[in-house]
Amino acid sequence: MVQPKASQHKTSIVIDCDIPRQQEVKYIPGVLQTLKFAWIQYLSLALVSFWIFYSAVGFIFRHKLVDTAVSSDLVSKKRF
Repeated sequence: MVQPKASQHKTSIVIDCDIPRQQEVKYIPGVLQTLKFAWIQYLSLALVSFWIFYSAVGFIFRHKLVDTAVSSDLVSKKRF
């Protein structure tokens, strides 16, 4: 039996092809690849949005730009 001379874990393929400039190359990604990129974009946008929102809310309440009051919906029991 002849043993292969290349490494079992590394494969290198070089392809050189000529595609005319007018040729339209269409690539339609699969659903999982689309969801992967959508998740990354959603997460990055959500993190920045939450950071801006909480920074703005913290600034507003820290500098008392909005009047606030603490109230309770619980009815206190009167003791006789």
